[in-house]
Amino acid sequence: MASSAVPRFVCSHMENRAVKPEQSLGFTQLVGLLFVAAIGGAYGMEDCVRTGGGLWTMIGTLTLPWFWGLPTALCVAELATSLPANSGPDAWISSAFPPWFAVMSILWTFFVNRMDNSLYPNLFVDYLTNAVDLSNLEQAFVKVAFVVACTGLNIAGVEFVGKASAAILFLTTLPFFLMFFCELKHLNTDDLWSIPEKGVEWTVFLPMIAWNISGFDSAGHIMEEVNATGKEFVRAMVVLLVLTEVVYIMPVLAGVSAQARRGYSGTSSDSGSGFDLNSTTDYADWTDGYWVTIADWIDGEWLKIVTTVGALMSATGFMCSLLCTTSRALQGHAMLGIFPEPVNVWLRQLHPTFKTPVHAIIVNSALCLTLSLTMTFDTLVNIDQVLYSLRLMAILTATYVLRQRHPLLPRPYVIPLSTTGLACFIVLPVGFCLVCIVFGAVADAVIFGVSVGVVIFSALVSMYLSRTSFKDGLDARIVYPLDEDAPILGSKTGLNDSQTSPLSAVNSTLST
Repeated sequence: MASSAVPRFVCSHMENRAVKPEQSLGFTQLVGLLFVAAIGGAYGMEDCVRTGGGLWTMIGTLTLPWFWGLPTALCVAELATSLPANSGPDAWISSAFPPWFAVMSILWTFFVNRMDNSLYPNLFVDYLTNAVDLSNLEQAFVKVAFVVACTGLNIAGVEFVGKASAAILFLTTLPFFLMFFCELKHLNTDDLWSIPEKGVEWTVFLPMIAWNISGFDSAGHIMEEVNATGKEFVRAMVVLLVLTEVVYIMPVLAGVSAQARRGYSGTSSDSGSGFDLNSTTDYADWTDGYWVTIADWIDGEWLKIVTTVGALMSATGFMCSLLCTTSRALQGHAMLGIFPEPVNVWLRQLHPTFKTPVHAIIVNSALCLTLSLTMTFDTLVNIDQVLYSLRLMAILTATYVLRQRHPLLPRPYVIPLSTTGLACFIVLPVGFCLVCIVFGAVADAVIFGVSVGVVIFSALVSMYLSRTSFKDGLDARIVYPLDEDAPILGSKTGLNDSQTSPLSAVNSTLST
């Protein structure tokens, strides 16, 4: 029977390429690249403390990696190893859902990647201006130079970026270890459990803490270049989760303690000290770049310099790794045929020497630079998290749909849960995504307008394209071999692998 046949994942443009990516990323390089893509150190964490205080920053840091990050990491591991394409989430979602939803999700991916990339030129300049006074024009020139340098590194190759990321992992975490150990002998946790004097700003805090613990799905965009087994891939994800806890908790402890020693001690509802949910502290100064001030307080000029250099390296690592993964996502859009065909052909092309998607990298960088020059850091984060949460909900749900509809699909790694258990496993992270969408979108009128506008635009374009260019789906699908006793599952024609149209073997039943 066809139901017992073993299906396989197919993307014709992947299989027919004259030049294919090299599998050059080993375990260490994979961990380094994903660290700077998903974590990258505590730089940018300052706004979490400013808006949520020590209390909620600690609660978020201790819990989010496990009830949001862990389900995401394991779902990505199962999907990425069973459907290994650099189009990543786009391929997974197009294999699980009808064409109209797949196209809409691809458009969300397109926008969220551009927003996410645009954060890091701003972060780089914010930390640089703590060391050097720069005019607005000079800041713009620095952003241009920064993006151009990261673009050149990415064109040079993913192996180079992977090696550089492993080094940047060390350089970006070193200042926070030094802060913690230098402050340890003075450690004061009395203010750690306090909230800001003006109360918790949930519309800023939730998107910001979520942004600091997101990005695990970016692993899907480099799977064609990973030389690691399914178990090694999962190990890399677990290592990332542990690093998340260490890299965020230690500097927050040190920073709140150092601030208390400088006379910023909070107020409490009683005369005692320690854990008190009603205590407040002045966290107003905790904005981008504040770690440099904290480092100066803890041990003087040398630690301030180390922290500044680490911040610049962190922003560079983030930018390089995200250009690496999101440029391959953009190339993946072209692989799936989402743009006009001449554009698709151009974006698919690899550099003849470095075998990197050179045109996708250049376009990605240009769009990123434009947004970084025109929007603020906080606005970009909120819009980014609204769109990211929408897409992450689709990724988590796709894991369940593919497990239910294609149980025999070869999976080098499988989450050790039944289909029902998997559904329960993803309920909590999907619920948190909904919370992030609501709180992020209502932060201000600009964020609400842009977020709603992107969703409406994506829906309209997807409905049009699914009725014109993608009637039979996109060029990423799961197909079943022809069985002599029965037609292909979900097929109305009984065509074989080479004849079946994109997604017809799966989505004909989903779209009816």
